[in-house]
Amino acid sequence: MLKIHQFLSQFQNGFRLRKSVLLVDFHKTHLELCRFFLEHGLIRSFHVKQKEGIICLEYKYTWDGKSLIKSFKVLSKKRVRHYTKKPNALGEKHRITVISTNRGLLTKDQCFLFGVGGEELFQIIF
Repeated sequence: MLKIHQFLSQFQNGFRLRKSVLLVDFHKTHLELCRFFLEHGLIRSFHVKQKEGIICLEYKYTWDGKSLIKSFKVLSKKRVRHYTKKPNALGEKHRITVISTNRGLLTKDQCFLFGVGGEELFQIIF
């Protein structure tokens, strides 16, 4: 859980500072989050540098230089975990809830379609 918090804070700080590239330590969780962000169009690209043990991800901004993401809201913390059964409704328009399931990281909408639940990790607010 700590790895997710560290990654999200580094990611959000990079957006706020208008950086073009973020370098993070290689970790399986970081790699899965990078894949999730790329799949949902929140970053331009990423690649792994095996020798250095880092992941290099390239930020994606709007045409006028604004960040795509306003903030992250962490839902599950080390001592308080939030679990959900199969969601009974689709997610909200301006936020994505990320849920860790046995199928990997999914959005609330994907969990609704697949009929699965899991641990609510964080929300991405646009």
